[in-house]
Amino acid sequence: AGSFVDLTPTQLGHTAATATGVANGRQVGFAWNNDDPFTRGMVWSGSAASAVEMLPPAGFTSVRLWGTSGDQHVGVTFTNRTPFLFHAGVWGNDPGSGVDLHPGDAYGSSDARATNGLLQVGHVTIGTGAGQRQHAALWEGSPDSFLDLHALLPAGTFTESAASGIDAAGNVFGTATDAGGA
Repeated sequence: AGSFVDLTPTQLGHTAATATGVANGRQVGFAWNNDDPFTRGMVWSGSAASAVEMLPPAGFTSVRLWGTSGDQHVGVTFTNRTPFLFHAGVWGNDPGSGVDLHPGDAYGSSDARATNGLLQVGHVTIGTGAGQRQHAALWEGSPDSFLDLHALLPAGTFTESAASGIDAAGNVFGTATDAGGA
């Protein structure tokens, strides 16, 4: 059995933290202060003292990181005000290196869930209200590189999809759901 390590970066003024991903001796996630409504993306190397806070791109207030590989970290950056905006993002090791991956106004929101150090995967939402659907997505470091992976699924079979992993060879893993929810 291993031992518990508290990653809460109190030296940065945070009172709580959640780790959501791990690879190659690094952990990613987010931290917050109970007096501050904004979450901060975090990269750790095994201890609270190693915490590096990833800053949101311009126009956003919060970051949550979900995945890491090599020198790349992915997640979502968002606003804590109306209108709420959720955009996929990718960061290097520099706190200010965040890139908004959101592919444009045709998509309601986006979220990057995993990276292999070169490519990022997650999902985008299309439509609104009851007609809103998720489509699996792939990026290569910029919004212009967006690929709707849902379009590669058999036509008329699946209504939603989401990518949750990608290996070193570029194989993408995720889920697809049909109209019956299966």
